[in-house]
Amino acid sequence: MSTLDHENLKLPSGQSLVLRQCQPSDADAWLELQALVAAESTHTLQMVGRTSDRAKVAESFADAVQDNRSIRLGAFLEGRMIAFLGFFTGSEPLHPWTKHVASFGCFVAKEFWGKGVCRRMLEIMESHARSVGISRIEARVRAQNSRGVKLYTRMGYEIEGTCRSAAVINGVAQDEHLIAKILDASADWTPPVMHSERTVIRPLRLSDAPHIFQYACNPNVCRTVTWDPHTSIEDSKAFILDYAFPAYRKRVPEPWGIALREQPDVVIGTVGCFWVSRAHKSMELAYAIAEPFWGQGLVAECSRLVLSFCFQEYELNRIQSRCMTTNRASARVMEKIGMSFEGTMRSVMLRRGAYIDLHHYSILRSEWERIGD
Repeated sequence: MSTLDHENLKLPSGQSLVLRQCQPSDADAWLELQALVAAESTHTLQMVGRTSDRAKVAESFADAVQDNRSIRLGAFLEGRMIAFLGFFTGSEPLHPWTKHVASFGCFVAKEFWGKGVCRRMLEIMESHARSVGISRIEARVRAQNSRGVKLYTRMGYEIEGTCRSAAVINGVAQDEHLIAKILDASADWTPPVMHSERTVIRPLRLSDAPHIFQYACNPNVCRTVTWDPHTSIEDSKAFILDYAFPAYRKRVPEPWGIALREQPDVVIGTVGCFWVSRAHKSMELAYAIAEPFWGQGLVAECSRLVLSFCFQEYELNRIQSRCMTTNRASARVMEKIGMSFEGTMRSVMLRRGAYIDLHHYSILRSEWERIGD
C-alpha cells in the first residue's frame, strides 16, 4: 500500500496547503481542478469539454492507494484541490528490463503558478521513487510551456528529444519534449571546497545570488567579459539555477564561487573549467572577480587550484583560456599560471553589435606537471 505523509506547505502569500495522497472521495475536487486547468491553458492534456468519468477517477485513486509504487498526489487549500501530480510505474507484471522506469504528469491552477507547489510535489515524487527502486523518471512537456520546461530543467530533468507535431491544438501543430531524470548519487555531485593562502573556492549556492549580482551588474566588470551584465538579482539566480547547478549535475567543475578565507559566505567572483571537447581531452578555464579585488593576484591563486584539480581528476591533455584583446589584466592571469599565448582570433565574437578579437592561451598536461603545484 502506498503511504505518503501529509505535509503542510506554506506559500509566500501566507496560505497553507496540504499535500497528500488523493483518496477516492477527492474525485469531485479533481474534476473541478481538471475543468479549471483546461480553461486556463493548453499546456496539459486537459481540454475544455473533455471531462473524465467520476467513477474511473475514484477507482484510479483507490488503486493508487493500494499500490506501493504509483502515487496520486494532490495539493489542497481548505479542501479545494489546486494541484495534482500522477506518478505511474506501469501495470503488473512489470518487465524486468524496465521496472526501474516511471512517468509522471502534473498540473497546477494558474493562480498558484510560480509559488513552488509543483517543485515541492516533484521533490516528494522523487523521494518516493527512490524508496521503491525507481531510478529513471520521464515525462512529456509541451515545448511552448516555457515555465514548465524551465522548472523541470532546473530540477535536473534533461530534454532527451523532441516529438514534432505531437499535438494539434486549435489547428496549430505543437512539439513536445521528452524529458527524463536519472536518480542516482552522481546527481548530488559538486566540485570540492579548496583553499589557497588567501581564498576559498566552493560550490555556488542559491543564496550567493545577491553577492554575484553586486559585481555582475558592474559596467567596469562587464566591459571586458564575454557575458552580458546582470540587470537584477533574478539574473544572478538564473545563472546559478540554469548554468551552475546543471553543470554540477554533469560533473563539470564550473563554476566555483571565490571567497576570502575570512568571509567564506561572501562570493566575490567565480572560477572553473568547462569542456571544450571530451574527445580531444580539452577544457577551458573561465573566471571573473569583483572590481575591488582587481590586481591582487586572487584570480591567479584560485586558477592554480582549478588547474591542479582538473588535471588530476579528469583525463585531460589541454586547458585553454581566452580574453578580449583589451583585457590585459586577464591575459596577465593566464601568463602567471603558466599558459602560453597561442594567437589572436580576429572578429571571432559578435558582442553588443560589434565584432571583437580574442587572445587565446593554453597549457598542456606535460607543461603543468613540469611547473608543479
